[in-house]
This record gives sequence, C-alpha cells and structure tokens, in this order.
Amino acid sequence: MTMPPMIAMEFVVNAIQRAVQLGIEQQVILKIAGLTIEDIANQTKYFSLHQHIQLLEKLAVLNQDDFFGLHYGFTHHVSNFGILGYVLLNSATVGSALNSLVQYFGVWQQGTEIALTLDGNTAWLSYQVTDARISVRKQDAETAIAFAINSIRTLTRQHWYPKTVWLEHNSSKKALEYEQVLNAPVLFNQSINAIAMERELLKQKVPFADLSLLPILESRLHQFFVEKEVDDELVTLVNRAIARSLPQGCLTVGDIAFSLGLSSRTLQRYLSDRNTTYKQLVDKTRYQLSLMYLKEPEFSLTEVALLLGYSELSAFNHAFRRWTGLTPNKYRHSIGVESKVIARL
Repeated sequence: MTMPPMIAMEFVVNAIQRAVQLGIEQQVILKIAGLTIEDIANQTKYFSLHQHIQLLEKLAVLNQDDFFGLHYGFTHHVSNFGILGYVLLNSATVGSALNSLVQYFGVWQQGTEIALTLDGNTAWLSYQVTDARISVRKQDAETAIAFAINSIRTLTRQHWYPKTVWLEHNSSKKALEYEQVLNAPVLFNQSINAIAMERELLKQKVPFADLSLLPILESRLHQFFVEKEVDDELVTLVNRAIARSLPQGCLTVGDIAFSLGLSSRTLQRYLSDRNTTYKQLVDKTRYQLSLMYLKEPEFSLTEVALLLGYSELSAFNHAFRRWTGLTPNKYRHSIGVESKVIARL
C-alpha cells in the first residue's frame, strides 16, 4: 500500500481563507475540495497534495485570475509554517534559515523536492512536485515561487527581487506581466521551478533574530519531525501525526486514523503488516523526543513530560526508567546537563 503525497491541512486552510477574502463563498470552495468545516478545523489532518493543487487551479478560474498563485504566494508569510516559521525568523543568517526550510519542509508537504544549490556567485532555491501524476500544477508552482521571494523579503527586511526566475510550465501571452510582477527575467519550460539570488545574500544576518531562543525553537520543531527508519510513507505520516499531537495529549489511534482519512481498523491492520502497532509507535516517538528534550537545560522535567503527552511527571519517570534503566534526572547528570529551570509559574 503506497500512500499518495499529502499536505498539511494548514496550507489548505490558508488557500481557502485567501479565496474567501477575494469574495468566493467558503461553502462553494469546500464543496469543490470535497471538504467539510470539521475537516479544516482539524489541524492534525492531512489532505491529498494532488487535490490541493487541483483546488488552486480551480480557485484561479473562480477568481478569474490567471495570476492567482503568484498573488496568493505573496500573502503567504513564513509564520504560516508555525514553529518552522519561527525557526526561520530567528536563524542567524538567510542561508541557515533557507537550509532549515529545505530540511523540514517535508513535514508539511510530501511529494516535493526543495533544494538550495550553489553555482559560482549564484545561489538557487528550487521547488518541484515529484509526483508525475500531478501534471497540471501552474498555480502551485507560482505560489511556491512567490512565497520564496516573500520569505526572503521577510528575512532581510528588504523589498528584494530575484536575479532570475525559472518556471516549469509553458509561457503565456502574459509573459511580460510576469516580469513586471517579479521584476526579474522569467524563463519558462524549465526543468524545475527556481529563483536565483546572489550567493552573498546567504551570509546576510536576519534582523532581530533571537539566537538564544533558536535552540529551544529547533528542539520544539523536532516534535513535528520523526526520522523515517522504514521506507514506508504511511508509517512516517503516523509518526509525524503522533509527534505533532503529543503536546496536546496523545491522540487515540482512531483520531490519527481519521486525520489520515482511514478507518481505525484499516490503520491497525496496515501497521500490523509492518510488524508494529500504534502503541509501539507512540512509545518509540516519546522515547526519541525525550532524549532530545532532556538535552535542553531550559526545559524542566515537568515541561518535558507535558511535551511528550504525559499529564503526570510520575508517568514520564516510569516510562523513561523502562526505556533506559535511569530516571530522567540521572540521565541528565550522565550527559552533563543541569537544568537551568528551578520552577515556572
């Protein structure tokens, strides 16, 4: 069983909200997308990437705006990425921020490749949907390009423009309008969607970044990102959904199954075929995250327990002793970490 690429519901909701702002009724959009109010209210839910990209194309038609993707992308702020957005805004340099975007983007959107590459004095930030079944993707590509430009503007606090823009799709009669909007040469029918920038831009410091906050933000980001040890997309989705839900209290297998568009029985049968269970995945995710959180002296043991979905510190102590044979405090001492937190109100 191979799952189609998925996208976090937050992105879908952002597109819907933009279309509503432009005058399209929400119920009309939901009907087109095959979604309900309950679906878009579930922030742990994923949506088919193919359906999302189709929705962008339909919204462009409904809005009678061939540039819908570009216009929408320029309203897409880095903070829409939640914790990842705050990591970008508090990175030391533009380059380190973009590297974090490349590293973690897959948590929010699958079936996509983002890369930051160097070519002499030029750096390229590229975006491409890798699922060949998704052939019509003009609006999505232009959304990504505009978002990338807008993100760099936010990081530099400058009204920045790229040196060159590449787009995969064919040129249109409005090619000159693209260059007016983007203020850069635009080349169509390229092998990838990308923007070019001066390599020196990567060294530019991010204004107002709080570098003391960055390690804490990065550690929290890991709750959305679980390393995939088995080459299985659905198991990865389950792991990520678990990690995302833990700070709010671990969701049931039924909740996770619903967020993935599956029945509880189907999900449990699938995991059984992979010689694992939902309970084992929760336990493994908690263990992996606990080792990371305990390395951060800013977190008290109570806060670590809450981040892992335990309502009581004693439950976390019991689980950690089962995993390692040590209490969390003794483990911290063994790796030379002393908590800086005495108490929090």
